[in-house]
Amino acid sequence: MDCTSNRKRKQSDIENGEFLALSLSAASAKAMAFSGANLPPPPPPPSVVMPAADPPATTHHHRRLRRNPSRAPLEGKNPVIPPPYPWAGTGRATVRSLNYLRAQGIKAICGDVECRKCEKKFSMEFGLEERFAEISTFVAENQALMRHRAPNEWKNPELPRCDFCNQEGSVKPVISQKKRSINWLFLLLGKMLGCCTLEQLKYFCKHTKNHRTGAKDRVLFLTYLSLCKQMDPSGPYDVVNIGGSVAEIIGYSTIQKAKQTDIENGEFLALSLSDASALASANLLPPLSPSPPPSQPAVLPATEPPAATNHRSGIRRNPARAPMERKEPLIPPPYPWAGTSRAKVRSLNYLRERGITAIRGEVECKKCEEKFSVEFDLEERFAEISAFVVENQVQLRHRAPREWMNPELNRCDFCNREGCVKPVISAKKRSINWMFLLLGKMLGCCSLEQLKYFCKHTENHRTGAKDRVLFLTYLSLCKQMDSSGPYNVV
Repeated sequence: MDCTSNRKRKQSDIENGEFLALSLSAASAKAMAFSGANLPPPPPPPSVVMPAADPPATTHHHRRLRRNPSRAPLEGKNPVIPPPYPWAGTGRATVRSLNYLRAQGIKAICGDVECRKCEKKFSMEFGLEERFAEISTFVAENQALMRHRAPNEWKNPELPRCDFCNQEGSVKPVISQKKRSINWLFLLLGKMLGCCTLEQLKYFCKHTKNHRTGAKDRVLFLTYLSLCKQMDPSGPYDVVNIGGSVAEIIGYSTIQKAKQTDIENGEFLALSLSDASALASANLLPPLSPSPPPSQPAVLPATEPPAATNHRSGIRRNPARAPMERKEPLIPPPYPWAGTSRAKVRSLNYLRERGITAIRGEVECKKCEEKFSVEFDLEERFAEISAFVVENQVQLRHRAPREWMNPELNRCDFCNREGCVKPVISAKKRSINWMFLLLGKMLGCCSLEQLKYFCKHTENHRTGAKDRVLFLTYLSLCKQMDSSGPYNVV
């Protein structure tokens, strides 16, 4: 009975893929004890083939392949297109070289423009040799100082005068809605690439194998250099070698970072050994001293241990930082009542001594579009504004009131329409007529970017909503005019 049960159990174990190891001596002894007869030894168990186990999952996560920003056009698009202009190439966002244009006898590049005032459309042309020589000279002289960013004259191009209404700075280029038909060479020679949208500039960088990520000034810089490189392949328009050798590039960028670092606030600029050696080879730093032997390890200054966190905490930008080193802190005053620094005005006593009793500025009617000059009495207007600030400063709670946010505009002297005269605010922030806007209570007509520019150069916080930044602008201007007045932000 027991033997039969053992066989059934063994058969069940074999069917289930398990292995039961029994010695022959134990099996025969047990059989003799219960049956009294010698039993044949049990057959050897069949070899059980175990299924191959799956390999353990790796703990490393594969990095997702990044999309190539300079990928070729999709398969459905033909890389070769008919040139939309005689000076355009057969590929998207390409132009002919200067030698090719000379051989073809092309001396001028023409394009369509439109006046923003009279809305007339006409054709304009630029001399090929003269304009390209001017742009290439500018790039060669200022390439290192740009730091891969387009300068202001590229971002805000100076537009030409209209031939019909003689309005200065009113002619803008007509840019095709189809990006493949954009007149790139005409925009380059006219220095009007800044009129393109960010999407159009990214289209250019996509088809010229340039990075198209980042702000508009970076993409615009790459567009200028790439077009110059297409015109003159042997010119110094490589983005990688800006400023000279690799050591000089590292030295220049490191020095610029050191200048921007706020040493007074105790920030620390770490130089790697590779950067330091590059600086030494470029004669920008003294030669590196030999490292101490292993028996005498270098003693490093004790530093505080970093906080236990998985995220790197970036250094916050100082909202009251001074202008960059490449910008001169002193500028020529754009108006007699303006200071020699950005976003600064003269004091009330200074203006009294100079006999300045009225502040003048340019305005424009939103209805008839006429531009004319308006002036405000200095003493009367400032007394009115200062009295309002003194009486309501506590109730304002660091927020501009409604009459500052939505200023009441004046009546037009030409069409006699009420509330349609707005101030003409300069596109160059350094030339904004701040005192005129203050006395006219028209600072609310400024954009948030312009108000932040003012707070940046007057060491005020420029974060927050527009009503907060506008409040700080009003108080800061009043403080500049009357330094002894109660205009401190508590």
